[in-house]
Amino acid sequence: MSKPFEWMAWGGDSIPQEAQLVQMLAREQLTPEVMVFDLGKSPEMRFELPVTYVLVEGQGFFGIPGYGSVDVSPGDIMEIEEGLFHDVTVTSSQKAKFLRALREK
Repeated sequence: MSKPFEWMAWGGDSIPQEAQLVQMLAREQLTPEVMVFDLGKSPEMRFELPVTYVLVEGQGFFGIPGYGSVDVSPGDIMEIEEGLFHDVTVTSSQKAKFLRALREK
């Protein structure tokens, strides 16, 4: 059984800049919005379309009921299928800044 999400670690040698990450998403025809989360756990979320997150700043993890958690660092990509409940927990002392884009079918 495959998981209803995919995590991809940033493969670069240095932490990516926000503009670089926006360009990366644009190549996939995605237009992101900026989401900022404070220290701690976000409310649970679910979307009608697949959603892509890219961490710009901070540290944290995604909690996905039934699947556990996935740690993310700057540049990491998290793609989550439509309808899947998830939350974000920020573990760094600073806020976590994400780019979030919904993928049209």
